[in-house]
Amino acid sequence: DIVFDGTADRLYFVGDVSPKGHFLETLTGTRLMVDNARAADADFIIVDTTGYVHDPAAVILKQHKIELIRPNHLICIGRSIEFKQITACYSQQAWLNIHYLLPHQSARLKSGNTRSRYRKERFDTYFSESSVQQLPFEQIRGGRTPFFIGRPANEKELEILSGLAETQVYHAEWGNRTLCCIVSKHLSKATIIHIKNYLSLTRVAVEVSTYFERRLVGLIDSTGYTYVIGIIEAVDFQKRELSVRCKTDAVKQACAIQFGDYQLRSSK
Repeated sequence: DIVFDGTADRLYFVGDVSPKGHFLETLTGTRLMVDNARAADADFIIVDTTGYVHDPAAVILKQHKIELIRPNHLICIGRSIEFKQITACYSQQAWLNIHYLLPHQSARLKSGNTRSRYRKERFDTYFSESSVQQLPFEQIRGGRTPFFIGRPANEKELEILSGLAETQVYHAEWGNRTLCCIVSKHLSKATIIHIKNYLSLTRVAVEVSTYFERRLVGLIDSTGYTYVIGIIEAVDFQKRELSVRCKTDAVKQACAIQFGDYQLRSSK
């Protein structure tokens, strides 16, 4: 018997619990995981896709996924008419065998609350043996975020930026005629435009400190792979470090951090 203990040989961090708004990450991750399975000489590969199938955008996503991984068999569970908008264009192509199966008679649709409870249980299980660890800003580079890729602003620059923003700027980074900063409260569009024009910048990105709170992140090692998922519990801008909840000692390997769009609710 095959028993899965919950530990994956490879991970790819999409950054959310839904493919909506994350098509590139979903497609990239699917292809990379299939490639890894093929490289490992797996006897067979099953790609269990999401239930996102009905929207026009979902159809495009599923078709691109099919074309990216070129499966031998496509198994559609449900009424065949529901999947025709996805599968019709492949029906006369010899490389793909399409199968339509009815769901088991005892299968039932899960409510939104049931899905949320299950999701929480899975997160609780994943982080059950985790601990909060300190990750210095200097150790990492940022992915899917404007932060941790530029030159950090010094104390004098932070003071000037706080004056321009008319609120405290906790952290800021300079890029090629760009600025990203973390502030104490939301800035108006007019204030952001003023800062941009005053400093002759092409782009200014602004977030409040809650941007980091309970945010799901993926930690990347020197091989370029996601090796663990974490939660940002706190940020210390004075010490310039993140407090990340993840598997014990996992932060030691991190050379990059990918920010997800998903923020977990506090367990308190």
